[in-house]
Amino acid sequence: MINNSQSEDVSVGIFPPLLSFITFLIASVLMTISFGVAASVTLNFYFDPSAEVILGVLAVLSISFCLVNYQVILGSFFAVKVLRVAQYSLLVLLVPVVIIEDFSVGVFLVKLVSAVITISSIFILDSTQYQIFVQHRLNSVEYYKSV
Repeated sequence: MINNSQSEDVSVGIFPPLLSFITFLIASVLMTISFGVAASVTLNFYFDPSAEVILGVLAVLSISFCLVNYQVILGSFFAVKVLRVAQYSLLVLLVPVVIIEDFSVGVFLVKLVSAVITISSIFILDSTQYQIFVQHRLNSVEYYKSV
C-alpha cells in the first residue's frame, strides 16, 4: 500500500494522475468483461442453467461489481481486496473449465481469452498505478470531508 501522509499545505487535485486514471479505467473494463464472460462460461460448465438464470446471476454480479467499484472510486483499499478475491475465485473456477471440457477451437478460445482477461485484471489490481489512483481518491475524499 502507498502511505501518503496528508498535511495542511498539500492541495489535492480533483483528478488523479492520468496514467493511474487510465489504469483504473482499463481494470474496470477488464473486470466487467471477465465477470460477464467467465461467469457465464463457468455457470454453463458446472450447472445447466436456463437463460433467465444466467441473466439473473449476471445482473447480480454487475450490480455488486458497480457497488464495489464505486467504493474503489471513494478510495477504499478494502474494496480493492474484495475485487482481487472475486477475480481469484473466478480464476479458480475457470481453470478446470479451460482444461477439462471438450476441445472445440471457438469455445476454447473464448475460455482461454476469458482466463487471460481475468489474470490481467488481477495484475492490474496489484499494480502501483492502480494503488496510486486509490490513494489519490482516498486523499481527495478525506480532504473534501475536512473542508
